[in-house]
Amino acid sequence: MTEFQELTDAELIQRCLELREDGAHQPFEELYNRHVRVVLAFLRRLLGQDEHAVLDALQESFVRLYRALPNFKQDRALRPWLLTIARNVSLDYLKHSSRNEQCFEQSAMDQLARDSSANENRQARELEEMLGQALQSLNVDERAIFHLKNELELTFEQASEILGCSVRTAKYRMKAALERLGRELERLGLGV
Repeated sequence: MTEFQELTDAELIQRCLELREDGAHQPFEELYNRHVRVVLAFLRRLLGQDEHAVLDALQESFVRLYRALPNFKQDRALRPWLLTIARNVSLDYLKHSSRNEQCFEQSAMDQLARDSSANENRQARELEEMLGQALQSLNVDERAIFHLKNELELTFEQASEILGCSVRTAKYRMKAALERLGRELERLGLGV
């Protein structure tokens, strides 16, 4: 156990800023290790199966975080701020990518197909494939709110901060996502 593992995110950021001139990166490595899995999962939901794009976005998200550390407000939680950065990085990628629609159309389906390959239960695989097909019908904002609420279990307040919208808009997007998923699942024969 390193001396940094017991520090809060805010304390680690302070240490990063203090040690920046000395070239010491251990506090930032601890921040990275604490948050990399959540950011990676979020980026995979936004960018889909293009693992190269996901890994590039992951690296760029942490580079931007490191550069922005002097702007961190101690009264905020780091994770929502970092997920906001990751969302902005993914949106930048999508703006400059001619493959943006292909990326979104395949992301949920491909992720569920990879996850289900280990599952020998044929019915479970079919259900996952249908859910993946239904998730394809969501737009980027709906996928983001769906992931933040259902998979990361964030509040609407936290999700709205990450998505850069009001709580009301976040709730509207979630409602739209659930309605679209319901219609799509019904179309696929899974009447909900």
